[in-house]
Amino acid sequence: MKNNSLFDSVFSLKTALAFGAAVIACAISLGRYNSPIGAVIGGAVFLFTATYSVLFSEDYEPQTKEVNYNDLHKLAYESRDRLTPIIDKLGNVLNNIKSFDKGKYQFITRFMYEIASFEELIPNLVMSYRKATGFLRNRDAQASTDIKSLEMKLSSGISEIARQTYEKALSEKKQTLAELQHIRNNLDDCESKLYYILSTLEKIETIIYSDELSDNMSDQVSNNINQQLEIFSGSVKDIAKVMKL
Repeated sequence: MKNNSLFDSVFSLKTALAFGAAVIACAISLGRYNSPIGAVIGGAVFLFTATYSVLFSEDYEPQTKEVNYNDLHKLAYESRDRLTPIIDKLGNVLNNIKSFDKGKYQFITRFMYEIASFEELIPNLVMSYRKATGFLRNRDAQASTDIKSLEMKLSSGISEIARQTYEKALSEKKQTLAELQHIRNNLDDCESKLYYILSTLEKIETIIYSDELSDNMSDQVSNNINQQLEIFSGSVKDIAKVMKL
């Protein structure tokens, strides 16, 4: 059972109804017969229901839609850009890891949920990246050109009114350029983190492959894999934060 099974079972709908029945039985028994027998029966019903729920409640894992290699390959080449080779390689290594013997490597079963969550994140991540890239296209170059033009005008002999107008326009252009640069930095960070995730997954794949011929995974190998899994999990959270997903 999961750690929260007891809490979930005791406070389920069935036990809540049983508790209500116990309270009603107690009230009726005390009101009509001035006897606690109703409370005893009601308490027994509640105890039985709660115990049954705890012992026999179904243990289940949340279902996550799996994305296969073909989906990621298609996504990678929908638009050829700097993400194309990363996403294609990610799809390949994820597919390889999922193909290993899940019975022999128990951690893979648990790892599948993190992999599935990451795979679900990829389409939104790629869409956000490509949308931001399209938005940036030529905008920062144009903003830099406008800034240079305004600075040249300010350095020439102009009236005070014109100077105030140009200074205000220059300030706005510089603010715009800073915001565009922030977006570009996030995109660069996204690429960097994706490569880091790819590298981590390739290490996991290599460790598993090199241990395939062994009957049992050594403690050193197990610790190494767990360390890489922690890195993978943290990196996925980081990239989701960077791209605001």
